[in-house]
Amino acid sequence: MPNIKEETVQKWISEYPELLYDHASRSIYCSKCESHITAKKCNINRHVEGAVHKGTFKRPPEEFYSDLIKFLVLCNIPWSQMKNPAFKEFFQKYICTVCCCTCTSRKVPDESLLRKVYLDKVFTNKIKTIYEKNQTEKLWISLDETTDFLGRNIVHFLIKPLHENISNRPYLIACKMLEVVNGQTIANFVIQCLENLWQNSFEEKVDNILILCTDSVAYMISAGQKLKCYLPQLKHVTCFAHALHRVSEQIRMEYNDVDILISNVKKIFLKAPSRVRIFKRKYPDLPLPPQPIITRWGTWLEAASYYAKHFDAIKDVLSHLCSSDAIAIRNAKNILQKENIQNELQYIDEYFSVIPFALKELQKHHLTLSDSFLILDTVRTCINECASENIKNKIEKVIERNPDIDILREWSEKIVRNETDDQILLKCKFAPMTSTEYVERSFSIYKWIMDVKRNTLKMDNIEKLMVIYFNSVDGDGFFSEELVDDETSSSTGLE
Repeated sequence: MPNIKEETVQKWISEYPELLYDHASRSIYCSKCESHITAKKCNINRHVEGAVHKGTFKRPPEEFYSDLIKFLVLCNIPWSQMKNPAFKEFFQKYICTVCCCTCTSRKVPDESLLRKVYLDKVFTNKIKTIYEKNQTEKLWISLDETTDFLGRNIVHFLIKPLHENISNRPYLIACKMLEVVNGQTIANFVIQCLENLWQNSFEEKVDNILILCTDSVAYMISAGQKLKCYLPQLKHVTCFAHALHRVSEQIRMEYNDVDILISNVKKIFLKAPSRVRIFKRKYPDLPLPPQPIITRWGTWLEAASYYAKHFDAIKDVLSHLCSSDAIAIRNAKNILQKENIQNELQYIDEYFSVIPFALKELQKHHLTLSDSFLILDTVRTCINECASENIKNKIEKVIERNPDIDILREWSEKIVRNETDDQILLKCKFAPMTSTEYVERSFSIYKWIMDVKRNTLKMDNIEKLMVIYFNSVDGDGFFSEELVDDETSSSTGLE
């Protein structure tokens, strides 16, 4: 409180009967606005001349409720928290006073009103905007299926407009539960989404769908074949990142001793501060051994490269740990005694370290079609130089399961050589050859919203929350450089 005499303050507010001097807080209370003002003349003048005090500030309730819903959704605040006394107190003290003079009762909006009335309006406006933007666009589409913690089959459907000169952000337009997941139900789901997008002009716009990108499971391959009967221009490509992940799984199977070493060293330093201190005391500049996460593709190979580069340091640190302290220590020491373990680590680092790099490159937002093929071909060349026939056969097999890869490769080569004036081919210049960055990321959002504490959400409301959240955040600002979050399960198997 400024050191101002009460007589001076009383003089300032004498012409405003609604302003009262509060002796307890030594501030000014406005009975009209039900708010306190710091006892400064400039603050008094600013308040009485303001739109709130004059009653001319009237934010439409519709706009206010819509903005409140966006705030709750984007911050992932459960709407039940609106009943929390702390939320009510803050809302009534600040938000309601400043932003909503129409809210004369000064009460927090009822949760059911927001959910039953305004959530649907916000969702409808968001979908309408997406549909209007993409009515005439050539489209890349992608979908994938996962199982949530309630055992439901959840399918997400995304579209991405294709342009010759820029790479646009994707849009999530559907998040549905399917009772049965097979080629026919997936194909029906896609057609239903496109009919909703184009309304009565579906038959006229079937040529607008150019590329379908999915994983390589059997029912997605079957769905792609069925969809070509409805979408004549459709080319089906299976995700390059999924293919490289399958190869990574095969590599881990081939090198069982390396897998045991990585797994046990991870356990040794996990939640063990005393062992971490020993490591840091001996090698202060060396980062701790990486801890591969099953849903972050390529992290196992990155860990193997780490052990190849710092093999002697890891062996030295483990030699200072007592084998009787933990089974993991004993197992790791036994593996390190094997003659071939260091050679296997160096072999993995030499021939397969390109895969984690490729996985990160494939998720870049502005990657061209030709760049995607270049990344895949680079990995393929490196793997074909290794001695393992099983790993060579694996990459060839996953590429063979890619239905229209040869056609898309031909398109890519024509675009690079400027040998085509076909506008359809040119629009595919920035078509993604991976679904992981978009569809898998949408599953991360789904799990973030639909956690164990919000398991009573209806599927319709989950879809509305998903669509609002995913399409309200800019793609470049939101999607991280990781393929999949730590906490998020991949729908295509785990590394």
